[in-house]
Amino acid sequence: MTNSTDKYFRLFAVCMIIPLITACKLNNNVDNKATESMTTTYNEGTYGYDVDFFKNLNIETIELKDSGSNAMVLIVPGYQGRVMTSTSDGYEGTGYGWIKYDLIKGGQIKPQFNPYGGEERLWLGPEGGMFSVYFKKGTSQEFANWNVPKEIDTEPFEVVSRDMGSVKFKKDFKLVNYSGTPMEIGIERTVKILSKGEVETALGFAPDKDLKFVAFQSENLLFNKGNQDWTERSGILSIWMLSMFRPSDNGVVVIPFRKGSEK
Repeated sequence: MTNSTDKYFRLFAVCMIIPLITACKLNNNVDNKATESMTTTYNEGTYGYDVDFFKNLNIETIELKDSGSNAMVLIVPGYQGRVMTSTSDGYEGTGYGWIKYDLIKGGQIKPQFNPYGGEERLWLGPEGGMFSVYFKKGTSQEFANWNVPKEIDTEPFEVVSRDMGSVKFKKDFKLVNYSGTPMEIGIERTVKILSKGEVETALGFAPDKDLKFVAFQSENLLFNKGNQDWTERSGILSIWMLSMFRPSDNGVVVIPFRKGSEK
């Protein structure tokens, strides 16, 4: 699927996440073995605790901050530029992302999949079928043979540019799908924290002035950088966005939609 005037097939995905927080009781339980001997002045479950967690392990992070509030977003370039967590209330505020502390602190890379967690990240499809990039050609498609490509599991994304409110990443790599089609892939990913005015524009109304919130969006571009078109016969990739939040007894999910016919 390439344009005749442009050899790059671009799949565009934008994900905007707005945890609007008033009051919720969060489960802050973590593996004590994973966090013992950790140096921090913040309580478990806070955003500051997560910042110190990565700092203690010498894992590079990038923080995005909103100049008009205490909203912050924590990103790890080494984990494909994923948003690990965010907060609406500064370092002592709740961290909203779910993080698998014990796996990260263990430092061992699993050959099949490394579920580090994270509030928002990029994923590629399809996972199964004739054009899967998670199974080698000729193997049976069962979980024992399912392997996440290292490029979206353990390899870092390159930082292209950054400022206080946004950061842009890129990654170029090659995969071969289940049908044997070689694929030259390029990814560009930009994460941006949103200001109060940008949130109001996106929602179409102004949240209550006393409401604390953090909002961010990611823009993700997928490129075919090879000379062979991606077609229904050779296989086409898709972009998924995965989000993992701390569990809450009082969490609420709001799904906006536009009214209209399916057509």
